[in-house]
Amino acid sequence: MERKKNKKTPKYFTILNSQDRKNPPKQRIQSQLRDEDDGRERRVRKRKKGGINRKRKKTQKTKRTRREEEKWKLIDKKYELKTKYFAKTNTVPALPQFI
Repeated sequence: MERKKNKKTPKYFTILNSQDRKNPPKQRIQSQLRDEDDGRERRVRKRKKGGINRKRKKTQKTKRTRREEEKWKLIDKKYELKTKYFAKTNTVPALPQFI
């Protein structure tokens, strides 16, 4: 007993030649492509963008180490003292240039 052909499949499934199957046009990448040789359907894998560094960036969190934390506390303290001083003298404070 023969199976009924699916009438809903778009026309471009059957038109595809071997060249198109290896390198499918962009609009067809998401959909399934019909392989005429054995009648099986196969999906075309979408290209993953970005390499190793892209993956690494997502997982990386900006955590300061204890030593860095102490360094920044000192900088903040110095900057606070500077701003207090400049508030008294009524001039614009410079950004901390000591790091």
